[in-house]
Amino acid sequence: MRETKYYATVRGTTFPVLLREEEDGSIRAVLGEKTFFVDARKVTGTPIWSLLVDNGSHKAVMVREGEDWLIDLDGASEVVEIGTERELILKKFAPKKVKKTGLDVVKSPMPGLVLAVRVKTGDHVVAGQSVATVEAMKMENEFRAPDAGVVTAVHVSAGASVAKGDAIVTIHLGEGAEGAEP
Repeated sequence: MRETKYYATVRGTTFPVLLREEEDGSIRAVLGEKTFFVDARKVTGTPIWSLLVDNGSHKAVMVREGEDWLIDLDGASEVVEIGTERELILKKFAPKKVKKTGLDVVKSPMPGLVLAVRVKTGDHVVAGQSVATVEAMKMENEFRAPDAGVVTAVHVSAGASVAKGDAIVTIHLGEGAEGAEP
């Protein structure tokens, strides 16, 4: 049996979560004075989880948002910071990330076929927003904005072929990115 203690922070409140894997494969989750029995199954290829918590069925969607998680449980969404005690201490004392500025070019790391371009010149983008999809070796690869900014050039169109290193889009990071919508 494996046991791991995490700390979850929701809306500024941090609480310990003890997870213990039971012999039958289920998980015992202890939150404060309450104990829950959880059976979690991830839907392959998606961020969706099917959960049985004390024999009650729930649907969860978990998406990484930078260093935090956006968790939607049965339609209620929260941003949650999750980590071990060590990870949270390191994060607290780690140097703050510097906001990127200047031009950044999103390039294709492999040859492929552009399936979709999701932005146009002048669009505001946020960090992690999908800007294009390229098919390579029968796999769809999403290319995302490295940080918030404004698209200054789109170098490809749907149906075009790209080589390794070809520019997909150019983004002016930082300035003008405030209020960007995904």
